Amino acid sequence: MLSDKDLASVVAIAKEDFDGWFVGGLDMPRGQSGADIARQLAEAGIRNVTPFETVTQAWDAALSLAGENDRITVFGSFHTVAEVMQARRAAR
Repeated sequence: MLSDKDLASVVAIAKEDFDGWFVGGLDMPRGQSGADIARQLAEAGIRNVTPFETVTQAWDAALSLAGENDRITVFGSFHTVAEVMQARRAAR
C-alpha cells in the first residue's frame, strides 16, 4: 500500500476477513516496505502476518501455501495489483 493511503481504515474494515496476510513492499517513492505494513497490521491486532520485500514474493508465497478451496485477495493499490498481474503473466 502506498504510504499516503489510510491503511488503518482499510484494515479496520477487512481485518476479520482473512486467515493470513502476506504483505510485500512497493519499490517506489510513495511505497511502503513489507516490514512497515506488517508492523502497522500488528498494531491493529493482526497476528498472522508474513512480510516480504516485494509484492511478487508475497504473491508467490501465498500461491505456494494456498489449498484448493482457499482464495487469495490482492489489494492495497493499483501498483500492487499490477505487480501481481505481471507475475501471473510471467508464470504462464
